[in-house]
Amino acid sequence: MNLSIHPTSKLRTLHRRIIIYPKGNWFTLHYSYLGKKDVYRYDLYKVVLAEVKDILLELMERLEKWKIENR
Repeated sequence: MNLSIHPTSKLRTLHRRIIIYPKGNWFTLHYSYLGKKDVYRYDLYKVVLAEVKDILLELMERLEKWKIENR
């Protein structure tokens, strides 16, 4: 079973989406989006479960920094 996340209010859009493919002790994040000239692009990230906590904390810190800089 995979988890598909659409960071938009419109479902079934061709724009950004994240799909999580669970594996044994890791999972794959598949981030896809429409690039320039409507070319469909994607990035793949392998995430080891033992590293998830550190990655989430780092992302939360980046988000807080971004919020402060973009007020």
